[in-house]
Amino acid sequence: MLEFFQAITILIYHQFVSAAARAFENVMTIPACTTGGQHGVIAQDRRLRRAGAKEGAPSSKSSLFLIIITCIWGNLFQKVLLYTYSVHYIYYLFYTSNRHFKGKGMMIRKISTLTATVIFAAASVYSQAVSFSSPVPWTTQRNDTIIARAQIDTAQIKKKSIFMTLSLFSNGKKSTLSSKTFKISDYAGEFSFGRINRNLVGGRDFLQIDWSIPGGQMKGTIAPVGIVNLDKVKKSEPVKAIAAASGATPAALVSAVKDENFQKAGKIEFATAWNKEALFIVLKKNQEPGAVQFSLDGKSGKNAFVSYPDRFISYTPANDSLAAFHFTRDLKDNVIRYASEKWQTEITKEVTGDKVVIRVPWYDTGVVPFEERSIGFGVFAVDQKEKVTASVPEGAQAFIPGTWGNLVLQK
Repeated sequence: MLEFFQAITILIYHQFVSAAARAFENVMTIPACTTGGQHGVIAQDRRLRRAGAKEGAPSSKSSLFLIIITCIWGNLFQKVLLYTYSVHYIYYLFYTSNRHFKGKGMMIRKISTLTATVIFAAASVYSQAVSFSSPVPWTTQRNDTIIARAQIDTAQIKKKSIFMTLSLFSNGKKSTLSSKTFKISDYAGEFSFGRINRNLVGGRDFLQIDWSIPGGQMKGTIAPVGIVNLDKVKKSEPVKAIAAASGATPAALVSAVKDENFQKAGKIEFATAWNKEALFIVLKKNQEPGAVQFSLDGKSGKNAFVSYPDRFISYTPANDSLAAFHFTRDLKDNVIRYASEKWQTEITKEVTGDKVVIRVPWYDTGVVPFEERSIGFGVFAVDQKEKVTASVPEGAQAFIPGTWGNLVLQK
């Protein structure tokens, strides 16, 4: 966070230098003795001195003096003061050089507002006693050992301890898995709940970490957190998409796909093909009630929760209709909510004999196709009540991409 505010201070200065009609002729960058070898910027302006800068007014020398004091004292107040003074110094430079601006009143008001904003933001950051870096909301862990990591301002925590609870929300019910009081002895802390003996948590189920400082008002929540242990998830054979000629017609694709290329999801039979332009899904026509859904995870992230980039294609045989959508998500009142949104695409379908060919342009998926590429892929037979009755791979869950299989683009 220190680097963030230093970057803002430097950016503010350099953004206005070119607009100041060369009011600042000598800019010198010097190392500042701040935490982590960060750097500060000091400006020495000959025109400012000619404009009558006086002893005691903001200047390069006094700014440098403040930085040195900050390096020596090194507490949070001095760091906040450093950024406040840096912005005030820039403000003073512009004020004394305002003859180079038109509408100087507006400029001064803008800089005043900027100064107040930076001061408030710096004060807010440095008042935060506990900041967790891991896990973060919507994280997918790869094992069942839950460890929370945080940066801690020990000066603000008198009892040098933090109370934490790990809970599981499953099917709308909350169960406490572990509650511990951890001692704090350093500014960086790791708090382990140990193993929870669960290899798959996701979809609408999730983990939540609640923390609080004993004897104080500071508390917070980290959620949702999921688990997909890829070593424990059932392995499956990938779906193989045969290579098709560039510009292949639906009729040519139907001829190229052989019986051995078809797979079943319940009573739905499908095959896949690809070329540089599109992915093709070939279905055998039937009048089964419900629909078949194909899910695509172009990044192949194998995550615990469906995200906006994941794509779904749904085909309903009874009325020969096609839909494409993706999901937004949020967590409210301890419930994960997924809302489907229309996926604007140029996906098409065409009936050829007893087959239906669905064409999915690659540019709609964001996937760059090449031979042997692997893409997260799931197939779900859904009944009229939108309940999954069968899937490829077996046991896959629609809202947990980590359980989906893979689609491999063959040579």
